[in-house]
Amino acid sequence: MEIGIGIDVGSTSVRIGIFNYEDGTTIKTIVKEMLYKHEPDSKLWHYTQNAFVMRDSIFTALEELHVNSYIVKICGVSATCSMVFLQRDSPADHLRPLTIIHEETNNTDSIIFWKDHTAQPEAQRLNNKLRTANEGLSGKENKILSTLGSRSGFIGEMAIPKLSRLINLIKEGFYETPHILEVYDLHVYIAQTLAQKYDWNTVHLQNKPNVNGIGIDGELQGWDLSFYVWALPETSFPICIGPSKVINETSIVRPKSCIDCYASWFSTDACTKDDTLFMAAGTSTCCLYAMPRSALEYFGEQQQPLSLFWGPFTNVLDKDKKSSFEIGFSETGILLEKLFNKHQITASWSVAESINYVENQIAIYERKKSHSIYLEPEIYLFLKYLTLNKPSGRDTPDTPDLFGNDGVTDSTLGLIFKYIAILEYLAYQVSNLILQFQKEKIIINHLVLSGSQAQNKRLLDLILFMHDGTIDIIVPAEDWKFGAMKGAFYLGKAYFLHQSIVDFLKSRKNADQIVICTRSETSILKENSFEEQTLITAMFQNQSRSLYK
Repeated sequence: MEIGIGIDVGSTSVRIGIFNYEDGTTIKTIVKEMLYKHEPDSKLWHYTQNAFVMRDSIFTALEELHVNSYIVKICGVSATCSMVFLQRDSPADHLRPLTIIHEETNNTDSIIFWKDHTAQPEAQRLNNKLRTANEGLSGKENKILSTLGSRSGFIGEMAIPKLSRLINLIKEGFYETPHILEVYDLHVYIAQTLAQKYDWNTVHLQNKPNVNGIGIDGELQGWDLSFYVWALPETSFPICIGPSKVINETSIVRPKSCIDCYASWFSTDACTKDDTLFMAAGTSTCCLYAMPRSALEYFGEQQQPLSLFWGPFTNVLDKDKKSSFEIGFSETGILLEKLFNKHQITASWSVAESINYVENQIAIYERKKSHSIYLEPEIYLFLKYLTLNKPSGRDTPDTPDLFGNDGVTDSTLGLIFKYIAILEYLAYQVSNLILQFQKEKIIINHLVLSGSQAQNKRLLDLILFMHDGTIDIIVPAEDWKFGAMKGAFYLGKAYFLHQSIVDFLKSRKNADQIVICTRSETSILKENSFEEQTLITAMFQNQSRSLYK
């Protein structure tokens, strides 16, 4: 049987599926746990993973799926926007970790995890250099700043600042100077190691400049060569970004890779429609939108579109007919996890068990009080705390600690109020994004929501309530945990067929099943409660002014 492989490397697990090449039906899937280290006192990095442990875990999973008993035609890989750094003694030698010289830890991990932000000083240095540059990039400085988020520029989680920090750490003597430093975007590294093991063609993994000369979401690959020379500190050793050469050029299997949130996007048809916003909403949230216009057309304009977003990017959906925009929120669904983990009632339960308990308690409370939970003023205090801190964890004198046990809110009622406040905060985030589209006269009719947050009926009701039926919420019917894995498979097949991902998704004969969410007759928000509607609308208007200040 001819098959395709889809691989999704998430923050805490690796999901791999094999699919029927012809119709895309799932044959087998497997999930492997993948941990990361958090060392907040380290002088090197605060969040890391082990590249070789990850690689071997994926190899083992593929053996357990018996891929060698099939005819593999395609492979797509998605992964977090983490960075891999390794060294070679010569171009012919194997990759190995850098040798640590001055560090109290024995951590030899070679993956800088996506959430590590220790490179924030390097990001700031790059941004200052971009704002004051007079030469070196031929006038591209403003283009880079505007593409990376309303002129805010690089952030510490991006790969280019991380590579700058790595170079500085080597020069300062924390690592032994390598003969050759080789660095990868994680998704490229995984695809490359698979190609080496199975003798696949790596033509789609080479580092080539994107049409606009800017790396997608600030990742390592895709920049003009002149940018690397201009942006990175000088070194006494060569740096190879991505695979150094194409291997196995005669193989028909040509792996293709991307960041995981984009693979989730590709698992739906949201990127083919101009009126659809996609959100991969789990512990964090990534929002993506496809604009039916070349990214290069924007750079001559004074006002960039969708200024809160990163973009427009090329080489995501196609080379440059459609441009993509992305914005991420690092703490969204994880707020619920923090709440449940720190509350004495739910500390030992799963998130699903905790939500089920809280929803049952809300139903009991509303029957007893004969009015909606949303009318309780305490919720506004917690919501105010979230909005003021956005969230940061710092306490303010006029609001209670959202997650701490303060004696007053460490109760079932306190748990309920905090739960509702978090959901309202998440709903306000969504609504503020859609408001930005409206301000720029871009019509959003559909919100495609994937991830754990899409399973929360109350959150969906809140979003629908705030937009009064002007948008539909669409949720993929398949298990959300495997969305990016399926999207990676689609990406691999599109490139195998020499199609853009947009053209491939438009041409698919068997579309995936979806669920269109509407406010139910027994909606959590009572439509006939004028008092409730007035209160929530007023709160929404107040929060929408402060969420992004």
